[in-house]
Amino acid sequence: MHIKFNPSIEDAFIWNSNKNGTYTTKSGYSWLLSHTNTVTHFNTSLSWSCIWKLKLPEKLKFLFWLACHNSAPTLLLLNHRNIAPLVVCSPCGLEDETFLHCVHDSTFSRAIWHHAGFLDTSFFANMEVSVWLKDGSMGTQSFLFASSVWWAWRHRNLMCLNNEN
Repeated sequence: MHIKFNPSIEDAFIWNSNKNGTYTTKSGYSWLLSHTNTVTHFNTSLSWSCIWKLKLPEKLKFLFWLACHNSAPTLLLLNHRNIAPLVVCSPCGLEDETFLHCVHDSTFSRAIWHHAGFLDTSFFANMEVSVWLKDGSMGTQSFLFASSVWWAWRHRNLMCLNNEN
């Protein structure tokens, strides 16, 4: 049903966080900053600008940013948003599918890491995603690390979405 109170005025969306009612990136960012204290997974110890300063392709920086903000589309996140019914990693069936599990802990991703030469047991120590990504992308093998993250994520997506191996 379409109700019009004044036929001479078109309906429009109004963004309350800007004086003139239009959305801008700046007003959206300001709104987001005013609500950061309500977001529980926001990690204030990590300087997000360090991600954007990395000498990597933009798609990798964006993937890192998504992972650090717990926004990469894993089954755990999709289940939390009532999109996916299960949270268990479908390729291995052993753990909940988090970003770290997909690109770091699963047997499929570990094969990629071993093939790339990351054999040290401390590399596979449990840690926070943002710390792992920051440490790996700041090290001497930063490009190899970042590309391995990308290929592990891509491999996971091909397996889950296209049933490819």
